[in-house]
Parts: sequence; C-alpha cells; structure tokens
Amino acid sequence: MRYREFKRCNTKVSEIGFGTWGFDTQLWRDGNVHDFAKSLNIAVELGVNLVDTALVYGDGQAEQIIGKVIKSFQNRKELYVATKVSPMMPISIPSPHIHADEAFPKNHIRKATEQSLKNLGLECIFLQQLHAWTPRWLTEGEWLHTLLELKKEGKIQAIGVSLHDHDCISAVDLIKSGYVDSIQIQYNLFDQGLDRYIGDIAAKNGVAVLARSPLYAGALAGNYASNQQFKQGDWRSHFFENQHLTEVNQRIARIQHDFNLPPGALADFALNFAVSSPYLSSVLVGMRSPLRVYDTINIAQKPYMYDHVRAFCGRYDWLS
Repeated sequence: MRYREFKRCNTKVSEIGFGTWGFDTQLWRDGNVHDFAKSLNIAVELGVNLVDTALVYGDGQAEQIIGKVIKSFQNRKELYVATKVSPMMPISIPSPHIHADEAFPKNHIRKATEQSLKNLGLECIFLQQLHAWTPRWLTEGEWLHTLLELKKEGKIQAIGVSLHDHDCISAVDLIKSGYVDSIQIQYNLFDQGLDRYIGDIAAKNGVAVLARSPLYAGALAGNYASNQQFKQGDWRSHFFENQHLTEVNQRIARIQHDFNLPPGALADFALNFAVSSPYLSSVLVGMRSPLRVYDTINIAQKPYMYDHVRAFCGRYDWLS
C-alpha cells in the first residue's frame, strides 16, 4: 500500500481509502451485511488506514460496524475515520436559498458528532465533514465556529466538506479561505473537475482532497448492461434512469475501444486513472465483499498511469 500526506494533520493516509456508503443496505439492496466487517478487516490488514463514512449511512449502522473493527485492531493499527454530518434538508438539494444555520445549526452539528463518537467508540474523530455545500455558506452561519469548538475540545481533529457531484468549482473560495483541512469530491473518468478547477488551488493551500466514486457507482467496473434492473428501492435505479446508463455504457465502449482494453480490464483502468492523480490524498473505494478488497488492493499496487494517457482521458469527462 502506498501512502500520501494529509497535509494539515501531518499524517499519511493510505492511497486507497475504504468507502462505506455501500454498508447502507436500504440504498444498496445487493449488499451482504455479513461481509462488511470481514471486508474492512481484510482491507486494514492489507494496509488501508483511512475509512470514510457518515452518520446517515444506514442510520448509524456503518459507523457501528467500523467501531467494532476499530476495537478489534486496538493497540495494533491506527485507523483514521472520516465521517459526515448531514444537513437538516435533503442532501440532494444544496440550495443557495437555504441559510447555513438552517442546513447546519450548531446543536445539530454537535449532536451528530456526539452520536458518531458513540457509534465509532472513539474519543476523537479524525475528520468531520459537512455533507453538503453551497458557496453562500462561506460567510454565514455558525457551522465553522461549532466545528472549531469541537476541534478545541478534542472531539474532532480536522474539518472537511463533501461536495456534490460535478461541483468542484463551488469549493474554490472555501479552499482559499483556510477554513477547512480537506475537500471530498467525486472523481473518475466521467467527472474530472478536480483537474480543471481545484487541484492546483488545493495543493497551493495545503488542503487534502479525497476522491469518491472512482468507478461511478460500479458502472466503470463494467458491471451494468444498458437494460440493467436494480432491486426495488436501490438508489441506482433512480441514478441511472432516463437513458443515463445507456449513455454511460456508450462512453465506456469508447474508452474500451480507444485504449484497446481486454475484457475485464475496465475497473483496473478506471481506478488507476484516479489513483494516478497527484492532487489526491486518498481514493475512497466501496469494497463490500472480501473479493472486492483483494481486487482493489491489487490494482492499487500497479504503476501509475502515464501523464500522456491521463491527458487523453479528458475526452470522457461528462462536462467536456
């Protein structure tokens, strides 16, 4: 496992982080809860030391699973847990018309943090993130003061914000402000806003960048046919509706053709694209089964993608 700097905390985190959104079996209907702790245990044994979660994932279930794994590794390995406090409105609506104190009131942030500490069995959370962002909040509300209080109290070590998909540009002023230690973004072959908008700015300001969804909810693993049927209630049935999956697979076919990828090589290629970015501290990968853990770690040990190949990948960016 390779490690990179999480600059403001003087800490090195694993290049591959463990994403736990998939532990929410209400939204990911094809998961096996009995595999989750086992998969995380294997990942930690193989060198993963950063785990990303959120209080909202399974109404605390994901954090509780992480807490049990942390306990089993106590005094042997240090795990850095990044969690999130969700806003008081739906995450899918980062409306600029909602005041920061409506989305993230002081008592809400504090209560969520206390609950996460309890779920995880920790005295201090490595990284507490706001689970939504809109630029207007930079100059309003008590969210920052509250997080700084929690930091002073030793309940959190670092402050971050998780951005919405395709929305890197909204964080430019936030990064420059010095208020946050990290930014979390979607980053993959279809969403390369990191390279275009914030990579250099984050590096200049010492802000760590965490990337989620390197395989675009599994599509860049080549898992889904254009007529894919997801289980009722699975969030992907809505995400990939209205011909979106058909368009995704058309882009995938172009990638496979342009790079002459053999069958089964797409996931390797897509993950290698993400981990090759010099701007990232860690790439968060959902690894809900032990087999997926081994496959991911094997990919991560391969040489980085050459710069000229990465540059060619820009043509697949959703916003290009």
